[in-house]
Amino acid sequence: MLKNFIEEQKALLKQTLLTPTFMMCAPTHFDPSFEAHGGEVENDFMGDKIDPAKAEAQWHAFKDTLTNLGAKIILVAPKEGQLDQVYTADPAAFHSEVTFNGAGDNIERIHFKSLMCQFTNAGRQAESSAHFIASAEFIHRLRDMAHGTSTSIGATSERAQYNTEGSGDNVYDTYRGIWWSGYAKNPNDPKNGRSDIKAHAQLTKLTGRDVLSLEVVKPYFHIDTSHTPLPGGHVLSFKDGITPDAHDLMRRVALADFGLPEDDYLINVSKEDAEAFACNLTAVNDKDLIVAHDISDKLESKLVNAGYNPHRIDYSEIRKGGGLFHCTANRINMIGPKGGTANDPGFYDRIESALG
Repeated sequence: MLKNFIEEQKALLKQTLLTPTFMMCAPTHFDPSFEAHGGEVENDFMGDKIDPAKAEAQWHAFKDTLTNLGAKIILVAPKEGQLDQVYTADPAAFHSEVTFNGAGDNIERIHFKSLMCQFTNAGRQAESSAHFIASAEFIHRLRDMAHGTSTSIGATSERAQYNTEGSGDNVYDTYRGIWWSGYAKNPNDPKNGRSDIKAHAQLTKLTGRDVLSLEVVKPYFHIDTSHTPLPGGHVLSFKDGITPDAHDLMRRVALADFGLPEDDYLINVSKEDAEAFACNLTAVNDKDLIVAHDISDKLESKLVNAGYNPHRIDYSEIRKGGGLFHCTANRINMIGPKGGTANDPGFYDRIESALG
């Protein structure tokens, strides 16, 4: 009976580690209009009034697509007065370290780590509390599932010492095992970049993963609005969303250093597609990508030719606030080997094997 219990616990732990799990918040109080923000808006993409019923329907369509593709959803409770809470990527960035024993046939430890952001817009800081509560519940479930097994669960949560905005400006690249982190030289103007490069050292120290620091260019205020690494090593890139020096650095670190030819792995995005937030997609797994309904056929063909399955969804009401899919679904169980799957392609298989 004890053996059966342990096997059941391992199966639950495996499911929790390997099933893509996203934090989401319904757009109950979402309002990106000039009027709601007192005539001031946080970025150059917002300011339009929305149809609340249509926004709710589009959000549910996105959520349903995630679950139909095998993901799990953790819901954050909407709070009145928090107009941007639907953008769950911004309050925190998550990463968990998985440590195997010497033989590699058992998971000794899972260390859940979170960096709670420091918003440039101080009015949004309250959003972090809901993330902290949800992540604490997730850690509690991990510990319950590890009970009776030989796996220990650790947790570290830190408040960012400098401006940085969660996984919106810190996108984790599982292929390379690094963070793609945006910054601005003046991170006090929300329209011109939100994050301070000094925050990147804290992220590296907390997670044990290097940071690719990329200076963003107005109006592309977060790195996830103009660039995203895809699971197979491809890079979706709107060149003018970052500085020329940053673009050269990205090409060297993400492509040349990994021996990836640009003709095959650099997927350039047009200005029209960038303004449709084509780069702000959600990778549900290694193949399935949720993308804007109105991206160009040319870009969709590039994604298909690269081996991905794009799923188009109309998210036009949510986009009026300056964000799309990546902004509204924050992956809480982000894991990956140091050096990325490029250097350790069997990492997820070892988790599968260690947990039966």
